[in-house]
Amino acid sequence: MRSILLIMILPFLLLAQSSGQERQVSFDTTGTVWILTADLNRQHQLLPDLPTLVEARLFVVADTSYYLDAILDEGGSRLRRRIDLTVDAARDLRLRSSAVLGQAVAAYDTELDQSGRTALLWGSTIWSLLYYGTATGVALDVSEPAVPILLAGGLGYLVPALLTNNAPVTEGAASLALGGMFQGTIHGWALAALVAGEDLFDAETPRLGFGLSVLTGIGETIAGYAVATSSNMSEGRAGVINTTAFYGLVCGGLTSAAIFDQVEPSSDVAARVVGGLALAGAAGGVIAGNAVADGQHYSSGDASMYGITGFFGATLPWVVLATVQPDDLSATLVSSLSIATTIGGLWIGDQLVRGKDYRTTDGTISVLSLLGGGLIGLGIAELVDSDRAYSALTYAGAVGGFAISLAMAKPAAETKSMSALEVNVNPLGPIMLQRDAFGITRPAPFATMRYRF
Repeated sequence: MRSILLIMILPFLLLAQSSGQERQVSFDTTGTVWILTADLNRQHQLLPDLPTLVEARLFVVADTSYYLDAILDEGGSRLRRRIDLTVDAARDLRLRSSAVLGQAVAAYDTELDQSGRTALLWGSTIWSLLYYGTATGVALDVSEPAVPILLAGGLGYLVPALLTNNAPVTEGAASLALGGMFQGTIHGWALAALVAGEDLFDAETPRLGFGLSVLTGIGETIAGYAVATSSNMSEGRAGVINTTAFYGLVCGGLTSAAIFDQVEPSSDVAARVVGGLALAGAAGGVIAGNAVADGQHYSSGDASMYGITGFFGATLPWVVLATVQPDDLSATLVSSLSIATTIGGLWIGDQLVRGKDYRTTDGTISVLSLLGGGLIGLGIAELVDSDRAYSALTYAGAVGGFAISLAMAKPAAETKSMSALEVNVNPLGPIMLQRDAFGITRPAPFATMRYRF
């Protein structure tokens, strides 16, 4: 009944929103300080009644009322609190903020967050040496392969270093940029396959693929940095988007494998289908990653856990079928199962970190524990000396290592997400029936929306 009522009053809610929208305003009258941090509050006592303040934002509703959106640290937990203000109280707060901040505002404005700059420079240098130099040399048909590799390695460090010398480089911006640097090259190859088909591989060296991979990699690096910087994206959110986009690309490739096991197209059609489905899967992954990150707060450690469970899900069908029937693997069956279990693994990861904020250290230890457990399983498989046991024992060892890392982890209570809007979509709603409070049977809603005040 609640869902039905919500759907019925949705147009009126939207009308009310259009006539009374809220917007964020700065604490000072010069439009410089938009977020009141704990340090500024402690130093200048702008909100003395909130000694545990972590950060606060000021909003105005239709120019008639104001409220503070504050995050407080209460006993190690992050709590979100809305504090309503009158127009006079808000004006007084803004005037006091402008008066007392003074030089602190200038210092606040000039302090750049470059916490992710080192990681970005390391990543750009390594990727330029390992791939971009070689790819550029092949694309331009350079006769001396060492020249573009050396030039790319130097420029891969120097150009980003100069561009970011006086620019913010947050950990989130570095993460999303490096994700684009890696995945952008794969997207370039997929685009080349979509455009050129089998001609891409007819040449002695597929120069188009190498050339497009360099261009898309650089483009996605710049776009990732720009998007993350403009939205002040956290490292955890960037990690979730990167991870989901990658698994989306993988699912696109698996879809083509499932199709080709039933239909045998020409090599030209096959190349174009693989490229197109991979790009579509990656795009869908970006959208899905944003939706997942909207559902809760993700720390960098949370993103690592999310990626690990996705990996376990993606590889599970291959391990099972390689153990049960290694000589008769159905590409359609194993690919279809892998798509389903990949999605299931990511869902398990999302549920695993719900209500928790795993530390970056926890995420690193989990990855190392997975590798360590997998090596132990592989060693046991060598002792057993059974072809069928290799995959199963390695997988079991990796799962065991990950389970041990979870037991060792020390996650904090989850930081509350700033998003209060919840949207739930049920694609099967119109064909499902439910009984409301009056005993009337109606179709279930396709979508519901709730806003938490």
